[in-house]
Amino acid sequence: MKLIIATPLREEEIESVEYVRLPTIDGYIGILDNHISSIVALEPGDIKYRKEGKIYYLWGSGGYAEITKNKVLIIAESVEKPEEIDIKQAEKEVDKISQKVKTYGPLAGFVMAGVDLKKNVNKLKFVTRFGRK
Repeated sequence: MKLIIATPLREEEIESVEYVRLPTIDGYIGILDNHISSIVALEPGDIKYRKEGKIYYLWGSGGYAEITKNKVLIIAESVEKPEEIDIKQAEKEVDKISQKVKTYGPLAGFVMAGVDLKKNVNKLKFVTRFGRK
């Protein structure tokens, strides 16, 4: 199957993928060849795929995926390999968002910062778990 990743900055096609796992708003979904067609909303988190028996991980910012018989198209703001993630920048974003929560109080701060906080905390967890190669 083919995995296509489309972001505003790049498009990448990965051929001969055996398996894809995506973080959807309803939990993880595993995709093999001949999967039923569907469109799913993606949560920020790790994307896993297997090619030639080797496992690869990517971090996705959330978005959508279109699944057809032998193709998975991911449309997202960003999808990054572990070595592409700027850890210091992600930590700065978490600190900035945490400051908003302190400034505006827990309820208003979390409402204002919720999605950004989740994205950046997940990104840091991803780098910690899968590291730089």
